[in-house]
Amino acid sequence: MEKQLLELLEYRNVLGVLTTSIDGLLVAAVAVDTADAEIIAASTTGYESEDYRVATSEYGSLHVARGNEMRLIVLAEPGTDVSGLRELMVQHLENIEESIRV
Repeated sequence: MEKQLLELLEYRNVLGVLTTSIDGLLVAAVAVDTADAEIIAASTTGYESEDYRVATSEYGSLHVARGNEMRLIVLAEPGTDVSGLRELMVQHLENIEESIRV
């Protein structure tokens, strides 16, 4: 799973990546402090009805892709190409969920 998160860091303007369980528990984080990642993970639990959501500010954006069992969250710089990032996140999330199925 960490390899897939590291691959997302190669995408232009991505600052950090994390995965959570559907109920908001931190599973893994790359380039995000653990304490910060836990706060971010918990704060995304309200996105139950949406498969993808973006929250933006002048400082950057928070991209949340929701799968069946997990969430993939990307922190990005302002002005990041949302359409390209969304497609990449959905693909990575599907791969992550497939890898944890037994």
